[in-house]
Amino acid sequence: MPDPRVFDSSPLGKELLEIADGKKPWPESNAKRQHYVPKFQLADFTLDGETLFQLKTATGAPRKTTPTLAASKKFFYVYPDAEMEDGKVNVLEGFFAMVENHAAPILRLLATGDALSDTERATLSFFFALQWGRTPGALKKAQEFGSEVMASLLASNMSDKRRFAEARERLKAEGDDDGRSDEEAEELRQRSVEMLRDGELKIVDPSGGNTMGMLVNNAGELAMMMFGTMKWTVFVADEPVFVASDRGCACFDPTPMHPWSGHAPLSSPNATTIFPISRTACVLMTPSDDVTIETVQATDGDVRKLNLQTYGWADKLIFGATQNAVVRVRKDAKRHPGLVVRPQPMCSVVLIERDPDDDTLAREHFARGWDPYMVQEEPDGTVRYLDYMVVGEDGNAVEVTLTADELVERRERKAHGLASDSPVQLKGGISTAVVPPISIRPTRNPAFRQQRFR
Repeated sequence: MPDPRVFDSSPLGKELLEIADGKKPWPESNAKRQHYVPKFQLADFTLDGETLFQLKTATGAPRKTTPTLAASKKFFYVYPDAEMEDGKVNVLEGFFAMVENHAAPILRLLATGDALSDTERATLSFFFALQWGRTPGALKKAQEFGSEVMASLLASNMSDKRRFAEARERLKAEGDDDGRSDEEAEELRQRSVEMLRDGELKIVDPSGGNTMGMLVNNAGELAMMMFGTMKWTVFVADEPVFVASDRGCACFDPTPMHPWSGHAPLSSPNATTIFPISRTACVLMTPSDDVTIETVQATDGDVRKLNLQTYGWADKLIFGATQNAVVRVRKDAKRHPGLVVRPQPMCSVVLIERDPDDDTLAREHFARGWDPYMVQEEPDGTVRYLDYMVVGEDGNAVEVTLTADELVERRERKAHGLASDSPVQLKGGISTAVVPPISIRPTRNPAFRQQRFR
């Protein structure tokens, strides 16, 4: 496995470290039109560097555009910030431009089949990881997930009358009195929980700034995965046949770990992630112990499959060197709809400490063809079985969380021999996760499944 320290030793890594140490300022940009698919990369999908063709996937309408205008929005990465002198923060565009300056010449080497050093591959890993999360489509999905999580946490905290009252008392002691009577506060608590459950009360990131910050921060971890656990295959063609999209990437998992699993770079050993990088080259990444780069000549079948995955993951638009190129992909999508893979986000999962005497949830899962339990591997190598509930399949995020809270409380009371109306202090009996993280896997032992549920 390559040494992950090459990230820090690459020119990009050194520049990032200098910025982190305060030796260099954050890069700035005055660009008003900000690209969520890099302008230099869009230019590599043209024949002349200037003329680009785009097609709306919803209508099939093609038209001519330019790399300057395509896949961009004015001030897309500018967010409000009360602490800034002008009330806004505009560092992301400069940050992305810095990464692109390092990545552009390496990406063009990759597109021509040239060998890359580990430091060059590390730089491209970070570039690709940023592309995964910097587009409007990715931001929207992340905001939806973040809203679910925050609504669940709020509902969980407010659903317990005792905890809610204790929180109010703490605020009062700190001088923050809302002026409501206990009866008014209790009415507000009940109404808020119901509004959260019904979706009438939502928690949102109105500007998207916090969500985009989270996506950028997570790019480092994804880059390490792309660098250290994935093989890269570069498909090259002699003709300008590959198209790009306004997502810049696509992912497909033919063997998801669960029926409700999403498509992600490491969602299963057979997951594939693609990044079209020019009109004549496309990179395919697969989980592997062989973390090499292989260049192959693309067949017509390869081109069709890769382009249709790009088409399926497009938020609204695909881009190509000629009008015929983008129209042909649209026609292929109609002829081969099974190759058009749409984004399927990972589901949130609530994990619950298992009660050996209560296998109700496990039996329900097994009856649906799901794995009865999740298995969590601890750092010391021990494993434990966990009950679980899936957001979207077992109810919305708030409903699942409240149901899980009630189940955990019942189990806590039973474990301590308490009456059904006795207050309990929850001690780690519930948690949320986006399955499958590295430490969570389904139960695959056939003997265990048959013994428990036949």
